[in-house]
Amino acid sequence: MVYQAKDRKKYTIADIAKELGVSKTTVSRALNNKSDILPETRERILETCKKYNYQPSALAKGMSIQKNNTIGVFIPHDIDYVFMNPFYEEIIRGIFKEADKLGYYILLLYCRSDNYLDVIYQDRVDGLLVISPGLNHRDIIEKIEETRIPYVLTSRMPEVDKVPHVCVNNYKGAMIATEHLISLGHRKICFINGPDILSSSADRYRGYTDALKKNGIQVDPLLIAEGANNIDSGYLIMKEMVNKIKPTAVFVAGDFMAFGVMNAVQEMGLRIPEDISVVGFDDIAMAKVMNPPLTTINQSTLKKGQTGVDILVDIINGKQVSLSTELDVQLVVRKTTSKVNNWYE
Repeated sequence: MVYQAKDRKKYTIADIAKELGVSKTTVSRALNNKSDILPETRERILETCKKYNYQPSALAKGMSIQKNNTIGVFIPHDIDYVFMNPFYEEIIRGIFKEADKLGYYILLLYCRSDNYLDVIYQDRVDGLLVISPGLNHRDIIEKIEETRIPYVLTSRMPEVDKVPHVCVNNYKGAMIATEHLISLGHRKICFINGPDILSSSADRYRGYTDALKKNGIQVDPLLIAEGANNIDSGYLIMKEMVNKIKPTAVFVAGDFMAFGVMNAVQEMGLRIPEDISVVGFDDIAMAKVMNPPLTTINQSTLKKGQTGVDILVDIINGKQVSLSTELDVQLVVRKTTSKVNNWYE
């Protein structure tokens, strides 16, 4: 059995004009709500368009007003890095929700060579949202800057201050996560950070170390590791930490990695939180349904995506915006933290 698409008549302005005995210009002006059209003529045109389900070409309409009502969501990372991590799914969900509310379409762009530049130079998008760029993406940002298209980053760019972006207070989040564990009596606290190419990783490292110093605890490099923001890296690092360091608590700079940490701890016959307390960062939807539910830092991920769209649309419409928009964070205490228990003694 085979399937073949059915022929479909696509009506044009010329068809509408011919049926009504008016010019194409008259039809166009009626559709664009111009004032120099007789009310009865406008009504006849709109009724005929409705009859044939005619809609003006979005592209042609956009060209006439130099606007496509389309935002490009540009992913400079490996595709698996983004779409296998629910954190990024939540950002993108926020982007889609807000874009739809404001009447914009979304075009997803993935970085392969310089293909994203083709979309910009072809005027297919009005602006770009760049998802979590890192130090290794400086050349990409410079090329986007050269096109003069409006763009916004969904995180602060490391060592770059003059690019509009929306971020969260990563330093504060790491401080309150670490101090929560300290308040429960923990002193041997591991820290599994994200990739060092991200500005969030540097901020969370400072928050962790400053919290330790503030409470008179020496920073031990052996308790600190760099993860890859995925489950496997959290799992492997935690296995090694438990065998060599025997911590009583761990602060993980991403919920997705924290799930791997929890798997490792439980697989080794240890209990969460009775033996090892775990705190994550992000508060993705899965955090509350883990076993046990994960204590974490809520960073309003959905709102980050929505705010990025709001800022970009303001720029597209010629409004002035702040270079940096910072969202607040808060600790969400669930069931993975408790008072210290030196299980290894």
